Amino acid sequence: MIWCEARSPTLWQRLRSLDDSAREVLVPVAREGRAFDYALYVATKPN
Repeated sequence: MIWCEARSPTLWQRLRSLDDSAREVLVPVAREGRAFDYALYVATKPN
């Protein structure tokens, strides 16, 4: 799992090239009057 403070389409594309089942999970956060999403990227190590 990789944590990012913002979405990274390039990272997700690279992970998908290694693992077709790679996922991007957006986690909504509200802090100090702001709302934004953290992005988690989940992939399985190739054999």
